[in-house]
Amino acid sequence: MTENEEKLIHKFINKTLTESEWKSFLKWLEKPENKKQFNTYVRADYYVHLSNQDNDKDSKYLKIAEALKTPEAKVRKLWDNPIRVAAASVILLVGFTFLGYYLNKDSVSSIKVVKTTIEQGTDGATLTLDDGTEVNLKKGSSYKNQYLKSNGEELVYVAKEDHEEIDYNYITVKRGKQFTIALSDGTKIWLNSDSKIKYTTSFVSGQQRLVELIYGEAYFDVSPAKELNGDDGFTVIHKHQSVSVLGTEFNIKAYSDEQKVFTTLVEGSVEVMTGNMQSILVPNHQSVVDTKNDGIDIRRADVLSETAWKKGLFMFKNKDLSNIVVTLSRWYDVDIEIENKSLKEIEFKGTLSKNQPLEEILNLIKNTKYINSYEIKENKVVIR
Repeated sequence: MTENEEKLIHKFINKTLTESEWKSFLKWLEKPENKKQFNTYVRADYYVHLSNQDNDKDSKYLKIAEALKTPEAKVRKLWDNPIRVAAASVILLVGFTFLGYYLNKDSVSSIKVVKTTIEQGTDGATLTLDDGTEVNLKKGSSYKNQYLKSNGEELVYVAKEDHEEIDYNYITVKRGKQFTIALSDGTKIWLNSDSKIKYTTSFVSGQQRLVELIYGEAYFDVSPAKELNGDDGFTVIHKHQSVSVLGTEFNIKAYSDEQKVFTTLVEGSVEVMTGNMQSILVPNHQSVVDTKNDGIDIRRADVLSETAWKKGLFMFKNKDLSNIVVTLSRWYDVDIEIENKSLKEIEFKGTLSKNQPLEEILNLIKNTKYINSYEIKENKVVIR
């Protein structure tokens, strides 16, 4: 699919095609392979969304959508392809490649380690029940009550038969942790380090399913709307935006110490709203909301890189060192300082497993010869 074809589809979804673009779009759809490509690119949930949102039932957009609708249309997950998985395993052996400028390659490298090992993060979270009770969920322990159970690595809710009263739970994932939640409707949520989420323990028929990402990063695999499931779609809210979906997979990154909120669509369609602005995303695209002015920008996204954390990987593509250490700090629950300010903008690329001690990653960076040394003392790392 060409960039221009993607642009036409995106403008069709947002109903912003000009007359000339509309003609080009219709001409493009005349070919059966293009129709199939369109239905692969945009999942069936969008048609339901358009039917619900479009007040003009004679709308040319709605007519085209209905004509093209194929229930089985679904975007293939990126990691379903075994060749891609094998390729990713090979990438792990590549390590880091320096992309920036030359920095004192002949200097003597040294490492001063006061604390032997800073271990990688693990599964774990704090569950806050509706009555304020806090439950520590950690690997190797279990917890359950009448409507939920946890093995310390995942929290699973079951649907209540009688749920007129709405109860809210919170999950807080600290630095150095990650966690997974399966909601009562079948929706699955992966939470990255330093994240917090609020949600209802069950959903009421006819009411919208609502989840709040208070801060941090979460990946959502949303169960399609159905009876006893909240029938009216699914919305993830954050203080700077809301994302409305029907059944789809997407990632939201909204850390409190970052100025921007990133929503990356893997498959399906979502509507991102902030202030007076809104836009519908198509797969492999990302919205970027500026928290200072609630401005929104849409751009293509590297989905593999943006969601690598969920698969247990760090994937850095042309990332400068200052951004890399922020990511490492959250997973290893340490403070990392770059003492030599000139190192901050050096860019690296590489894919690494999150399941290894911090020293192994620091040594890979050091072996590029662009940092002289690093020092570990208790829970602080200084890079020089």
